[in-house]
Amino acid sequence: MDNATLTQQMVQAGFRCSIITVHTDHTSKQVNRLRKQIGVEYKGASGPLPSGACLLSNSGQVVEATLFMCAYLRAAKNPFVDVDVQAVMAAYRVYTGYRSAGEVALATSTEALHIDRAWVIAREYRSKEVVVRICSSRRCRLPYLVSSSMGHRSSCPFCSAVAERDRFHCDVNDAVLTERPVAELLELAARVQDLAGWGLADHEVVKELGLSNVEFLATRRLNAYGEPARQAIAKRYSTGSALVRALTRSNRGVAERRLA
Repeated sequence: MDNATLTQQMVQAGFRCSIITVHTDHTSKQVNRLRKQIGVEYKGASGPLPSGACLLSNSGQVVEATLFMCAYLRAAKNPFVDVDVQAVMAAYRVYTGYRSAGEVALATSTEALHIDRAWVIAREYRSKEVVVRICSSRRCRLPYLVSSSMGHRSSCPFCSAVAERDRFHCDVNDAVLTERPVAELLELAARVQDLAGWGLADHEVVKELGLSNVEFLATRRLNAYGEPARQAIAKRYSTGSALVRALTRSNRGVAERRLA
């Protein structure tokens, strides 16, 4: 699909400018001009996009997000790799269709998920900041979403039973790999590069900066990219742990072998 068509579809779907520019080569000014031309008014909230944890802060929100995600996972080609924006739009239509038809009886008065927030849920699922759990109750067994920051236990929003671990995510995907924020990791990547240039060995760099092995591996991989690419990569992740996980997912044991 060409960028002009995709941009128009996203404008008509109700996305904010910053999300549209992520998936197309159009600027915010061009998007706003198109909005005026086709008579579409943006009805979403202003300000920064919320995190997945904020969107799952109560049972009503969990139900809403889960309804969308069930449709999205059926439509998306590679939900663990990237955000399939066309699948987001298709899933959102299914989700709003269920709500408007009254086919889903909600036990709360939670307002419908805006498409911007639906996109955030898809993004957080890709980075494993949001994961799927399965209710442990034999009478329920329904899947639902939970923020990975909530730890290993959560309760089902449909029946309040305790969840089983998601069969599609192993424990390492829930582990917090670093407490450092994204901005600090970017600064550390630059310092790692400087110290290596001064001739320090890997283990000396780790000791000097107080890095864990996995943090060191992540900063080394960040330094394989130019500055614009590093900034673009960092913007994709809401926490340092998610960024480290993405950078070291393929072979997390490499750092330990290098520093042994």
